[in-house]
Amino acid sequence: MSQEAIYERRGDVFFPTEWAGSPRPNGSQHGGPLNALFARSAEQVAQEAGLQVARLTVDLFKPVPIEPLACRYRFARRGRRIANLEIELSLEGKETALSKATAVLLKRRDDLGRTFQPETPPAPRLEDLQAGEFMPTSLRKSIPPGFHF
Repeated sequence: MSQEAIYERRGDVFFPTEWAGSPRPNGSQHGGPLNALFARSAEQVAQEAGLQVARLTVDLFKPVPIEPLACRYRFARRGRRIANLEIELSLEGKETALSKATAVLLKRRDDLGRTFQPETPPAPRLEDLQAGEFMPTSLRKSIPPGFHF
């Protein structure tokens, strides 16, 4: 696969590339990229509102076909310190949601410092990583290309 992006964005519509595919033979999208679209939307809205994402819950109702997706959001509640965000993914031009997510956004508090989170080591440099196989070659031949490769 030569594509570098999972989705190509044109306005508010996300066009899946072959990287968005699932290992299932039904031509559906993998859940990982769908979750990434929800997370991206929640983070973007939070940043614009001066908040940060505290929790993201995703509901994948049914298989999502490899077709262009529209992402819509609305605030169910919006205050100065907390907001509830609802996000939906639907096929382009359709109103019925294929998947939904809810996010809790909180006011950023840099004065609190770290609480229960341990210090995390820095991520390894890409140059120091070795390529490995996620799936055996024999299995790859029998499933469509996608996010799982």
